[in-house]
This record gives sequence, C-alpha cells and structure tokens, in this order.
Amino acid sequence: MESHPPAGPSRRSSIRFAEDELRAFERLLQRRRAILMGNVRRLEDEACRKGADAAGDLSTMPLHPADMATDTQQQDMSLVFMQNENVRLQDIEEALERIHEDRFGLCEECEQEIALERLRAIPYAPLCMDCKRRQEEAA
Repeated sequence: MESHPPAGPSRRSSIRFAEDELRAFERLLQRRRAILMGNVRRLEDEACRKGADAAGDLSTMPLHPADMATDTQQQDMSLVFMQNENVRLQDIEEALERIHEDRFGLCEECEQEIALERLRAIPYAPLCMDCKRRQEEAA
C-alpha cells in the first residue's frame, strides 16, 4: 500500500513544501520508478522470448496462422506497454529532478502552483490542470 505525502498548506516550491513533504513525494516517486522498472524488464523479457520464438525455435512456434497472429498481437501489445512504461519512467525521473532543483509543484508551462490534490494523484505531473487541458485540446 502506497503512503501519500502529508497534507499541508499550499506554498511555493521549497517554501510550498516542508522538507519532510518533499522527501515523502521523493520516496513515492522512487517506489513507483522501481515498480515500473520491474514491469519494463518483464515486458522486455516477454518480447524477447516471443522474438526468439519467431526467429526459429520450432518447438514453441505456433503452426496455425491464428495462433501466429495471436502471438504477434501479444508481442505488439507488450512493446506498446513497454513504451508507455518508459514514458512514465521518464516523467518520474523529471519529477525527481524538479524536487532536487527546487521546482517541484510548479507548472512547467505557466509556473503557477500545481494543485496538491493533483500532485497526490499524479506526483510526476509537470503541468497544472489548466495547462494540461490546453495541451490536450491542442493535440
């Protein structure tokens, strides 16, 4: 069970968060990073196993075209999941950098404070809700 950073008054950057609050966010991000890294390794192993099967290990290679299509689809899904996990890992690394650079909790776009509720839900969020909404509408 993940512990959430303590609630506290809204403040700017290092003034916004007490040291123990920042450390709580940092530990939360580090735990999520460890979990995601394990997920990526498993997905890489799975994709490599499927790739090895396709490379010629006939003992495990499906013979029916439908089975081959299923295996290909599963490998494609593993690669997409792995890519998504890698993006999330990058988001977490950037959030950890923001903690160390004393910018955590400030929107990367408008430099306003990111709502504490948003940071509790998505501690690696680089944008406030307004800027995130604008970004999604522009996409």
